Amino acid sequence: MSSRPYLKSSRILNLAALMKNTRVVGPGLRDGIWVQGCRIRCPECMNRAYQPHEARVLTPVNRLVDHFSVRTGSIEGCSVLGGEPTEQAEAVADLLCAVQSLGLSTVLFTGRRIEDLETKKRFTRLLEFTDLLVDGPFIAELYRPDLHYMGSTNQRFHFLSGRYSIDDIPGGGSNAEIRFTENGVVFHGVGMADLML
Repeated sequence: MSSRPYLKSSRILNLAALMKNTRVVGPGLRDGIWVQGCRIRCPECMNRAYQPHEARVLTPVNRLVDHFSVRTGSIEGCSVLGGEPTEQAEAVADLLCAVQSLGLSTVLFTGRRIEDLETKKRFTRLLEFTDLLVDGPFIAELYRPDLHYMGSTNQRFHFLSGRYSIDDIPGGGSNAEIRFTENGVVFHGVGMADLML
């Protein structure tokens, strides 16, 4: 976890969704943020609606920081998924920095490989403020519904800060949730296909 104080951000995140109190996007109870836009375009992506680079919910990072500042006693941390978070690297890094300064943990999902991110300076801060990185593209032929926090066996965990270890990753069982909202039923998580059968 970073010991640096958070400096207010002037950046904007293009969001696709926000879900409170989920257990399928990282260790513990978390709030998940899905960003809009992805150029990787994995075949059979589970979030195709989040691929186009179009304005969805343009949200100041500081507004999200305000959200997490009142959630500190209720959740373990924040997870950022997509879309592709590395395509909004500066704004996501600002958010993760702020979340860590609040004492919450950070999980980042990317379809890119850590080896590629580490060679580009624009991703340095993003990795610096990530506790757990889940990397690699989704490959439908390698899909397994019992994998926690990932969709296919090529994806990998990287414990970047020491806050988490492999012992924090559950084993077995379905990695999915059913959520009831005022807008209907939401099936959420990589194991959702099994829940819907």
